[in-house]
Amino acid sequence: MVKRILITPIGFTKNYIKISYKKDDSTIRDWISSRALLKLKYGDAWNDTHIILIYPDNKGANISINKGWQEYTVADKKFVAKEAVVEVFDSCNSINHIKVSEDMLEEDLSILLKDLYDQIIKISDNENTDILFDLTHSYRHISIAGFIQSVFISDLKKRFELIGVYYGMLKLPADNNSVSTFVKLDEFINIMNDIGTIGNAIEELRPTPLFELSKKYKQINQESRGKFRYIRAMGNSISTLTNLLSNLQYGMCNTEVLNQISEEISNEITQPITDFEAPYKILYAHIIDTIDNFTKQFRSGETWCDYYDRQFILSKIMLNKQSDVLRAYAFMREGFTSYLIHVLEHNNLIERDMEGGNKDQRYDVEQKVIKSFGGDDKILNNLAGLMRGIGNERNSLAHVYTAREGKTINFGKRMDRCRNDLDNLIDFISKNRDEIGNSLSKLY
Repeated sequence: MVKRILITPIGFTKNYIKISYKKDDSTIRDWISSRALLKLKYGDAWNDTHIILIYPDNKGANISINKGWQEYTVADKKFVAKEAVVEVFDSCNSINHIKVSEDMLEEDLSILLKDLYDQIIKISDNENTDILFDLTHSYRHISIAGFIQSVFISDLKKRFELIGVYYGMLKLPADNNSVSTFVKLDEFINIMNDIGTIGNAIEELRPTPLFELSKKYKQINQESRGKFRYIRAMGNSISTLTNLLSNLQYGMCNTEVLNQISEEISNEITQPITDFEAPYKILYAHIIDTIDNFTKQFRSGETWCDYYDRQFILSKIMLNKQSDVLRAYAFMREGFTSYLIHVLEHNNLIERDMEGGNKDQRYDVEQKVIKSFGGDDKILNNLAGLMRGIGNERNSLAHVYTAREGKTINFGKRMDRCRNDLDNLIDFISKNRDEIGNSLSKLY
């Protein structure tokens, strides 16, 4: 059996009037939006529900208070809030109360979230539970706080499912002839979740969540038989960005890829848009802004930074965002070699035919530097020591089968060592640019 919980903040209104509430093609008149919502959604079974009401305690408010509860007028009868709830929801499974401060402070919000969590856990009693949320009444900060907690609980505890978040939009003037239409806000919830997913995926250079997202929107469009062309275009654009970010993830940070990313985010989707799709413009705008901010770290003024710098940036992303020490060392080593190629070209010692040099050029400079270890040139000795050290760390992580039996890796020490190696490498080459060029010239 699945339990049902309705969470609803009761507002600061002193006088509730009986108005018509509308959901889909059905209408019902009631004083309280939450009871109307339950009746519209579940019919005669509406009261098979556990109610959690969030009340204001109105400290300092100019309203008649009886034992800390607000006085209400419902159906021409005066009740303090607790009694009004009994009158409206007395046939439900249970009625549970949470009091909050009108001038809610940060510590009050923490108490609200804890109280709401405890109430939901207690009512569910380890059974599968559906949660509805009626945002119609009360101050926005109270409603939003409760909503956030409900999303958090449904995500944390898989036996809970947030099946609907509703807001009754009152048609003014607010009198007995008013009609309040219930709007389901689930699409906005999905967009909020997708915005969080996209932000993390791009900043941490994880293309997989973006790939899944593009499939989701293509599926929406397919099921609607092409009705939502804006969403289809957005899905295609996300798919393109996924492929481009995947290239970066595997170290293909050449100018062509960066230019394609920049071009993709500059293309505005011009497809016709339906009312249903309108909120998704927010999502796409967020994708564009996030990608734009992400690519800025690869820029130096109006142009892309040097190829080796891009690889060092990728190394930092792998280390700081993904805690992937192996790939951080891989990009560090490749960036080091790309820097040596850059110096050789700058000093007219080689002519490269592609960014970072071709495979033969890269292998040649690596071998010459490594073999120079132990010679008289101090700079070459330092370069060789750095290259051997970084390469050994990369190889020891990549060839896991060579690990000694019973020997474990200290993750924190590995992270610190990788970070120090990267900092030392960048510091050394930035302080010895001219000397490195002069020393490399001895090898060519």
